Amino acid sequence: MMKPLFFSLLVALGISALCHGSETPEEVAHTYIRALADSQLNLVADEMHPAALERFKAILSGIAQAITSAPAERKPSPKLVSALFGDGGVESVKDSPPRETFVRFMSNLTTFLPQIRDMAAGTEHEIIGHVDEGGNITHVVFRATLKRGKTELTKMDVLSLKRDGEEWKVLLTDDMEGLILNLGQQLTAPRPPTHPPGQPTPAPGPATK
Repeated sequence: MMKPLFFSLLVALGISALCHGSETPEEVAHTYIRALADSQLNLVADEMHPAALERFKAILSGIAQAITSAPAERKPSPKLVSALFGDGGVESVKDSPPRETFVRFMSNLTTFLPQIRDMAAGTEHEIIGHVDEGGNITHVVFRATLKRGKTELTKMDVLSLKRDGEEWKVLLTDDMEGLILNLGQQLTAPRPPTHPPGQPTPAPGPATK
């Protein structure tokens, strides 16, 4: 009689230790936000849900395809492509794992546009709590405060998390998705015509009535 009871107790203790060992949504959100502010992109990727990394790669793959298919006059310069995508260019996105794609591109982007990194580093965050949506999704509410000299801007924001096994992982945020989509549009946007040095810009034609 003692052996089954002892075994049951061990199982219960093991389950309890496993549950208590998992981070809360607030702890995961704090780690993710702090890592993003410190540009620790490998740690950011560690806290992201696999579906979020897959979504990021899908968006970037679409941008890479748009760049490849764009006419010559709308293609970004090779220097810009190399700065954002690395030496492998846009072709590197297709064969790279989602996590590697995320870390490489975001590292390149924050190096190329340091103001993104500076803004994240200058923002303070306060976790408020979380609201569950079913059993597998939760939304962590936090307050973000950006300080620039005497100016202070505060807004409430939400970070959505989804279970990955027993762990909570961060989903791709609307802000990050919007940033990448907007960048993709700019990379293949029509460019204004250039004029040889020393030649005046042609005057606009007469207005029509």
